[in-house]
Amino acid sequence: MEGDAFTTGRRYPQIIISDQAAPVQWNLSKGNALILQTFEDAGTANWPNSYQLQVCDHRQWDVNNQCPGYDLYRAMSSDGKVTALRPNAEVAEHTGVDRSTHFDAFVSTTRAYLFLDNEPYGCANLPSKGVPSGDVTVTFGDVLYHSGVDSVFSYHKKYQKTIARRHFDNLGFKSGVAAPMWDETRFPCTSLP
Repeated sequence: MEGDAFTTGRRYPQIIISDQAAPVQWNLSKGNALILQTFEDAGTANWPNSYQLQVCDHRQWDVNNQCPGYDLYRAMSSDGKVTALRPNAEVAEHTGVDRSTHFDAFVSTTRAYLFLDNEPYGCANLPSKGVPSGDVTVTFGDVLYHSGVDSVFSYHKKYQKTIARRHFDNLGFKSGVAAPMWDETRFPCTSLP
């Protein structure tokens, strides 16, 4: 997917891969889904952004009730302490209202590889439960909620405080693709906490 990926904690693009039929958002609790999105990094006010992968195992997703996700931004020790930042790109430096950001995901039932603007971003070891398998739907979407209190730049504050305008391009998906070349020394695959 390509899109202008201007991101705050209240407006961001998404890709949803689900084993449920459309409308996917209404049917998430009936099955399994993976949600890819840009989002504000935990505890920050819109900077930096992160590129997230969440696993929804028979549960609803909502803006204030998101599914468990991977921290692809930080490296952690076995006891859960941050040891470093991962060597991936700063997402916010790739997103904006006047540029397209390219998102790719290579997903199987056991692994997901995420790319940002054609560069490796993160790898996830998927859990044994909660991951769609077989026939799936792929949904490209845009989230906007309670944007009247969104902390945005002056243009959005003046012209788009309570509306969304997002451009999507080159949407597509393909089955049966081999896993991409991946340097696990540089980008080790992580698991859910």
